[in-house]
Amino acid sequence: VAWGSTVLMGDGSHASVHGVGTVDLKFTSGEIVQLKNVQHVPSIDRNLVSGSHLTRDGFKLVFESNKVVVSKHRYFIGKGYECGGLFRFSLSDFCNKSVNHTCGSVDDKANVWHSRLCHINFGLMSRLSSMRLIPKFSIVKGSKCYSCVQPKQPRKPHKAAEERNLAPLELLKIYKAEVENQLDRKIKRLRSDRGGEFFSNEFDLFCEEHCIIHERTPPYSPESNGIAERKNRTLTDLVNAILDTAGLPKAWWGRHC
Repeated sequence: VAWGSTVLMGDGSHASVHGVGTVDLKFTSGEIVQLKNVQHVPSIDRNLVSGSHLTRDGFKLVFESNKVVVSKHRYFIGKGYECGGLFRFSLSDFCNKSVNHTCGSVDDKANVWHSRLCHINFGLMSRLSSMRLIPKFSIVKGSKCYSCVQPKQPRKPHKAAEERNLAPLELLKIYKAEVENQLDRKIKRLRSDRGGEFFSNEFDLFCEEHCIIHERTPPYSPESNGIAERKNRTLTDLVNAILDTAGLPKAWWGRHC
């Protein structure tokens, strides 16, 4: 359906379609159903979902008494209850992804710099502005960027093992040279987890040659390497916020490295 088309109403009138997009429905069960080709009709003050379109997409609707149950491949998705002659789905509050969707109390210039600086908090942006490192702009106290909320929400206290960098020794050599040249200091201790990439003979030999004490954390305890884990978490939150704002999948992060 192209923008500017119309839909036929029950009383025979026509309502203008102002846009077509994708909407995510998050049921109270936690399951999310993505609706495609959703028409935005401002003159309709209710959000309507076509049952026939759901069945075409493989969903099964079972109506019993005053309740409707939604499932797919025998897996429970969600439910709804009769209300005013229609069935209302039981949904959780959920914000769809939107590009640069920030609070209205922040001006456009602040939004631009908020995105450029990887969605840092507005307090830090105010400090940078007062130091004349970025342009001045107005921010109302308590302003929030809704694109930052979901990507920065923790899902598990400690993440499972992820794909590791295959060349930590080369990175250590680069970091060592940078510290010695820029800060005129030497690395005395190195703390890492117990990943196999840190147990190679070449890695141990390099540490011995440069008198670097290599400290390893206990097995299965990322909490022991708190500084590095917190830094990784911060970088991941910023990256997720950027990708979420742009509507890009996480696979695109590798293209920025």
